[in-house]
Amino acid sequence: IMCYEPEWIAYASHDYQGDDLRRHWLDPEVDKVGEHPVIYVGAGSHAAYYRRGDYITEWAIPFLAPAIDVTSRIRQFWRETLRQYANQQRTRRTSNIFLIPFVDYARGDGVIIGPSAQLTHITDRAVKPWDKPRLLTTDTPWLSHYRGLWGLYTRDPFSGEDAPAGPMYNRDGSIRTSWYDPTGWAGLDKVLPASQERAAVQARQSALQQSCIALTEAIQAKEETLRNVSLDLEALRRQQDLFALVSQYEVQVEGLSKEVQQLRANLATEQTLLHALNDYAQQLSKITSTDAETMPPAFLRSHIHRAHMPEPESRQYDNLLAEIWSAASIGLIMIAFVFSIFFFPPGYMVTSAVFIVYLVGAIEAGFRRRLGGFASSSAVIFAVFAALMLLFEYAWQTLIVGALLIGIYLIWENVRE
Repeated sequence: IMCYEPEWIAYASHDYQGDDLRRHWLDPEVDKVGEHPVIYVGAGSHAAYYRRGDYITEWAIPFLAPAIDVTSRIRQFWRETLRQYANQQRTRRTSNIFLIPFVDYARGDGVIIGPSAQLTHITDRAVKPWDKPRLLTTDTPWLSHYRGLWGLYTRDPFSGEDAPAGPMYNRDGSIRTSWYDPTGWAGLDKVLPASQERAAVQARQSALQQSCIALTEAIQAKEETLRNVSLDLEALRRQQDLFALVSQYEVQVEGLSKEVQQLRANLATEQTLLHALNDYAQQLSKITSTDAETMPPAFLRSHIHRAHMPEPESRQYDNLLAEIWSAASIGLIMIAFVFSIFFFPPGYMVTSAVFIVYLVGAIEAGFRRRLGGFASSSAVIFAVFAALMLLFEYAWQTLIVGALLIGIYLIWENVRE
């Protein structure tokens, strides 16, 4: 019988994917009872968490998918292209006003399922012992043929309150990534097992050392060629009738200079990488224990981009309000649109729709404690909109002034030359 030592554990969760789903087995965030990890399951949602508590998550209404996509692209342009809030660490997924928030309760105070012999010693609550483990494969008839929900069907027209689908299929009938590619689903397809990591680091160090030697030799050879061609160019420049040949050599010198610069940049990059690998190898050599206290934090949590963080207990009242808003928001938005149709003139339909969307966004930002960012983004949007309105209103005046300025600049440049 082979004994295996676990290295990673991954829980399925809302709004998270890849590396953020998994934790190292020695991570203090992973609660254990003996050798069994503890999973805090969201009530009704079946999401799994490493810590007990309340989690604010979001779900998308299908018919709002185009609006969600447009706003996500605008936010991506705002953050990545314009570099806004680039210095702020992202601990949560960026919210969207068209996503409906709801509270996922994973407080660990419900039914307990697990090894009853161990759990009865640490809790007074009833424990439901689990059965013998069974390996699920596509040959399991009920698994491959069942396409329904894995829990309660609430007849929600938007499917937001319905239970998830089974372990093999999504709600739309497609096969789950976690089923056909569990390692890729948890971001483990790029991670080496600990037993192979040191050998892989040594092999990579050796390859980089050879590459640095080859790059150094290539730089020396290219520099010698560059100096010789530069010497020829200086000699040609002393001749008055060889302009064409001088131009050819200047182009050649410029090309060789760029090649040398690129080789030096490549060498600097690989030397930096080799230095980092040397440090990493030294850190690996110091790890001789399976105790989490002796493990450097980078080995346990460096892969995590956004950790699952429960809401503080002081915000449970806010979570209740968020749950009420989640249940009532769609109906209130529809009622507001109907009232705007009947009580506002037709010419103000767009204005009333924009106002409703803005009001909903403000309420959503308040529940997420992001009113500051919402106000900042609103100010920028209003400023851009005002600028566009001014350009549209004074288009001819803007064109005339622009043409005059361009003409004055051209006259100044010509006179200066």
